[in-house]
Amino acid sequence: MLERILKSILRNKLVWGEGFVEALAIISGSLLFTPLKNANIIGVILLIICIIFSCKNKKSLSRTISQGKRDKTRNKTLINNINNLFEIADDQDQPLKFYENLITHSLEPILKRLEFLHDPLVRVSLYCHSKDKFILLYRHSDDPEFKKKGRAFYPDNEGVIGAAYHKNKCYIENLPDPNNDEKGWIEAQMSSKVGRMKTKASVTNLTMKSRNIFALPIRRGHQKHMIIVFESLSPTQLKERKISKVLNDDLGINLREDLDMYREYIGPSFEDTTKLGM
Repeated sequence: MLERILKSILRNKLVWGEGFVEALAIISGSLLFTPLKNANIIGVILLIICIIFSCKNKKSLSRTISQGKRDKTRNKTLINNINNLFEIADDQDQPLKFYENLITHSLEPILKRLEFLHDPLVRVSLYCHSKDKFILLYRHSDDPEFKKKGRAFYPDNEGVIGAAYHKNKCYIENLPDPNNDEKGWIEAQMSSKVGRMKTKASVTNLTMKSRNIFALPIRRGHQKHMIIVFESLSPTQLKERKISKVLNDDLGINLREDLDMYREYIGPSFEDTTKLGM
């Protein structure tokens, strides 16, 4: 039995610390089968120590494997981003293309996990903050009409964007159906419930008449430098807890890192909207 345990330890030893574990195993094995006085007892003690170290190493391996799995998605994203960079390296007139691809490759896995990537009822928009306003940075929708840009600038004290910026989040559901109650829907948009739009024209010019909205800031350190807005034509499709969880996991970390790089690229010329427009 002791011989089988010893062989098992030697067979399953790990790369780090393996010399120490192997040495203990060999010494304990030698002492177990030697006729010297008290040698067997010492051998058993060393064998126990060997088993303890082996178990600890296995736990470390388990943690390493878990970390490796978490890094797998990030590594794939980095490889894709590097490939995209090489593809456009010769195109000096379009440096923005790399950052467009960067954000697209970071955001699409999030939308896929949330099952929004090909959902025609959902739209996702990213807005970047500058001074006292937001500028549309990126927009995704499976419906081409909803993907169109709206206004050039959005005040940071209006609507769901302003509410998310000042209150850390804005979640609204069960807004009136604009097809059956357009007046009620417009009134709801102009109420404090959705951050209060200042004019009726601002409401009627919205390209998507959403009934369920979730907006929250993306931080750069302590600064809320961007707002991400999820919208749905369905009254209760967006699940606040689920979306928040995905944005806080590894995919969300990837997105924030890429948005940081994009913001550094924009730099002081952020007011030049020709550098935006994804």
